[in-house]
Amino acid sequence: MKFKENMKNLVLVLLIVSSMTLTWNIWFSEELWPNGYNSFPYEENIFSSIGRKILSYFRTGGDGTVFHYNQLFYPKQIRININGKKELVLSRSEYFSSINNQVKDILEIFIEDSTVTEISEEELKKAYRAASVYIDYYDDISLQMVGAYFGKNIPGELNPIKEFKHLVFSLGNSTQEINLFLTDSTTGKNYQLTAKGDISELAKKASSAAGDTVTGGVQSNNYPFSFESNFDKLSQETGTRLPIDPYAIISLVPANIKAVEGEILLHVGDSQTAATLSRLIEEFSINLGSARRFTDSVGAYNYVENFATLKINPGGLMEYSATNAEKGIKLDKNASGEYDLVKSVGDFVNLINSIVPGNTNTLVYHNVSEIGKDKYKFTFNYLADGVPVMIRKTLSNGEVMENSVEVVVEKNNIISYRQMFVNYRTTDQVVASVSTIEAMDGFYSVYQGAWENVEIDDFYLVYEYDGDRGIVLPKWVFNLSTGENILFHVIG
Repeated sequence: MKFKENMKNLVLVLLIVSSMTLTWNIWFSEELWPNGYNSFPYEENIFSSIGRKILSYFRTGGDGTVFHYNQLFYPKQIRININGKKELVLSRSEYFSSINNQVKDILEIFIEDSTVTEISEEELKKAYRAASVYIDYYDDISLQMVGAYFGKNIPGELNPIKEFKHLVFSLGNSTQEINLFLTDSTTGKNYQLTAKGDISELAKKASSAAGDTVTGGVQSNNYPFSFESNFDKLSQETGTRLPIDPYAIISLVPANIKAVEGEILLHVGDSQTAATLSRLIEEFSINLGSARRFTDSVGAYNYVENFATLKINPGGLMEYSATNAEKGIKLDKNASGEYDLVKSVGDFVNLINSIVPGNTNTLVYHNVSEIGKDKYKFTFNYLADGVPVMIRKTLSNGEVMENSVEVVVEKNNIISYRQMFVNYRTTDQVVASVSTIEAMDGFYSVYQGAWENVEIDDFYLVYEYDGDRGIVLPKWVFNLSTGENILFHVIG
C-alpha cells in the first residue's frame, strides 16, 4: 500500500517537472508547434515582449522618432545674393541646415503677426534681383501646414495665401522689420509680407556661406534666375525650346555628380535580421502566436493574420497591408488636418526607420495625395549627399514603387506600408559633370518638338535606386506644366 502511494507521488512529481519543462521550452526556448505557428516572437522571451509593450504606452516621442522641421520642410535649393555674389549653398554645407533653421524662426514671426500687400510681377522681380536669401522647395507647401507646425492659427491677413513653392527674404539694412516675398501657387498672385524683427542673423549666415561656397577660379553670378537670362521666354530662333518658370535657377557652371552605392539593410535569414524582424513585427501589431508564417517561392518571409499581412522581401523591401481601416495601425485619433496626419505618419516612419540598424541617411517628407474618401497616400524619400533618392521597384502585384516609403492611411489608420531598407553611400567617383544648360540640351535632343504651349515648371537632379537591379543612377527630373514628370538620364 505504501509502495503504491510512493509511486503515485513519484508520478505526480514527474508530471509537475514535465509540465514545468514544457512551459520553459515554450517561453524561453524552442517552439513545440508545427512549422508556421509560433507562440511568442522568436529571439526574445515573453517577459521582454510584455515589458516592451508596457513601455510603448509611455512613449512620448523623446526617443528621437519625432518628425522634425528639416524633415518636413526640406529645401531643394538655397540661393544667396549678397555682396554682388549669387551662389548656391550646397546641401552638404553646414550652412544649409543652419540657414533653414533660421528661416524656421523667421517664419514663426510672420505666422504670429505680419502685414500683407499684393505686388506686381516687376516688384517681385526687383526683390529677386536685390540682396536676398531664396528658398526653393520640391513641392508646393501649404501655409496652413506651416501654421499648424508652430501650433498657431493663420492670422486673417494671411488668409489670401494658400500655397507657395519659393520664399525670398530681403537682406535690407533695416533691423526693425523683415520683408518676405512669395507667389501663391494656386492663384499666381505675388505678395510682400512685412513683420517686425531683425534679419541680421540670417544676413550674417548668408555672408559666411557665400565666402565658403566661392572656390578658386569660379566667378560669381553663375546662378541666375530664368527671367534674368530670358529662359522664361519661348525661343524665337528655333521655337523648340520650352520656356522655363521665371524663378527657376539656371546653373551656368558644371556641377560634379558623384556615384552613389546602395547597401541593403534587411537581409532575411541572418541572426541580426531575426532580432530586427521581431521588433518590426511587434510595431505592426502582428501577433506571432496566431499568425501563419511561411517563406514563399522568392524567399520572402510572410506573416499572415486574419486581418493583416507583413512581408519581408530579400531585396530589403518590407510590405504591410490590412484588410480594412479598423484593423490597421492606429494613428493619433485627434489627427485631423494635413499637418497632424503628416506628423503622425512621419513619427511612425521614424520609429520603424530607427529599428533597422545601419540607416545613416536622412528621411524627408515628399508629398501627400488624396486617393479616396478619408484615404491618403504619404510618400517619403532618403537623401544621398542632400539629394533625394527615388525608387524604381516592381512589386509582386505589378505596381511600381517610386518612393523610399509609401504609406496609405484611411480614417487615421495605416492600411498599407511599404519601405525599401537601403542605405546610400556617396563615393568619391565623379560620374558626370554637367550644368543645367547641358542637361536641358540633352533633354531637348530627345524630346524636341514633343510638346506645344507647355512650360517647364521645374527641373532638378535626383538619384534613382533600381530595386530590381540594385544600382543607383543620377537622373534629371523635368516637371512640365501638363503635370508630367520626365526622368532623364544624366549619363548616356
